Amino acid sequence: EIDRAEKIARRAIRRYPLAPRAFAVHGEALFHQGDSAGALSQLTHAVKMERFARNEPGYRPFYLPSARLALGRLHWERGDLAEAVVQFELAQPYADDPASFHDASTMLYDAYAAAGMWRRALEFGEPSSEDIAALSTEYVLNLAIVTMATHRPMLSELAANVLLERGVQDWGHFILGQLALDAGDLAPAADRFSQASAAGHPDSSFFLGVALEGSSRIDEAHAAY
Repeated sequence: EIDRAEKIARRAIRRYPLAPRAFAVHGEALFHQGDSAGALSQLTHAVKMERFARNEPGYRPFYLPSARLALGRLHWERGDLAEAVVQFELAQPYADDPASFHDASTMLYDAYAAAGMWRRALEFGEPSSEDIAALSTEYVLNLAIVTMATHRPMLSELAANVLLERGVQDWGHFILGQLALDAGDLAPAADRFSQASAAGHPDSSFFLGVALEGSSRIDEAHAAY
């Protein structure tokens, strides 16, 4: 089917040399055939020619979402993550069928997660516990901080426990302490902040004081502050 589509697209290009959709179909066919260079050329040409389609009946802005998704994947394979994200971002708002929208959202999540840009990545998806365990410690810490700030306690807890398993005691206990404090569990929060402070986390003493003061342990709170 792919070979047939590629041949049909080539004929369409000869007949309609100003039709970006023909170049897009040809580029996508080449992409699936493994011809990365040819696909990149045809897909880039297709999206640049989009302006020629604006007078066509039924035209919609960025009406080539699947082409942009393939183009983004090609840029990513070549190590240009920034350009891949641009193409994924342009594809997603105009992917008007559920499958394309899901593909665009998935690729946006994957791209932003690969860059460690968790606040943006989490707009399109969430990592599983297996995904988190496979991340570098730096990325786990970034994820833990972002999910704590954006009130995603389940992900924060998963990331914090991975940090503890890897010996990152200061941040692991600190994040679990914040989660306990947010939940109103003052005694567990104080215990976590105490351990984080002992491990060297610079902000833990203050929050230890908050948790102790909330528990009416005023003298201990003042000592912690």
